[in-house]
Amino acid sequence: MGAGDIAAPGQWPGPTMAGAEKFIWCLVANVMARPRAAGDGAGRAGTRHFAPGAKLFCFPFIRGDGGGRIRVLGRHRDGGPRLLDMVVASRDLENWRAQKVYRPDVVAMMIDAWDDSDSRRELAEELAAMFGRVPAARSSDQGDGRLNTDSRSEAADSSDPPTIPG
Repeated sequence: MGAGDIAAPGQWPGPTMAGAEKFIWCLVANVMARPRAAGDGAGRAGTRHFAPGAKLFCFPFIRGDGGGRIRVLGRHRDGGPRLLDMVVASRDLENWRAQKVYRPDVVAMMIDAWDDSDSRRELAEELAAMFGRVPAARSSDQGDGRLNTDSRSEAADSSDPPTIPG
């Protein structure tokens, strides 16, 4: 396919350069390494399903849910080869970033949410910046998975979360 050619159904709509690998822009984060206090006072490093430091590929959150819980793909802590599709508390994740993802299994599972366009790169960067500046709000988590965005909170931002183009 040359520049300007239209992709046939089922073909990758991304870069048209010969030999270019398929990729998507994606919001990526790691599971926090520090243990989070459980109800009985004992802590567990990571989460129930993901090991500390595990790399998670995050779907863009749906406008209105506040980003307190986010849908992710990642490997289970037991080390199995298959990716889990789960919803986790965003407060358990750190090191948020926008990243090019080339893994065919991740690309196939997330192609409806992310692509290789500049608009998706910008969305991933905006979400990474938003989640990266929320630590103070995490301490005032309301307990139901939503972040405290009360205007009296010093971590609150007056701007709306990024709008997901669709």
